[in-house]
Amino acid sequence: MRKALVTLTSVAAIAAAAASVSTGASAYPAWVIPAIVGAGIGGVGLGAAAQAATYPRTYVVPGEPVAVYPAPTYVRPVTVEPSCYFVRERIRGVMRRVEICE
Repeated sequence: MRKALVTLTSVAAIAAAAASVSTGASAYPAWVIPAIVGAGIGGVGLGAAAQAATYPRTYVVPGEPVAVYPAPTYVRPVTVEPSCYFVRERIRGVMRRVEICE
């Protein structure tokens, strides 16, 4: 009789704990609205930075009338690289990748 009472008491305690702790399911994650706001603010910041980076820098020549000239632009010379590609060839019975440049 004692085992039965202990078993019933433990089952009742587990059922009461499960019933009292359970909460209603919620499909609303609390991080969605701050993430959207943060993405909007970050997008505005990145857009402003990109626009500022493309804005031409200017300088004023001393001794001349107030005129703003665009800053000098330096261009690196273009070098022509040979076109290279890889081909698989059998060398001494083993397939290997060989680079061929023209």
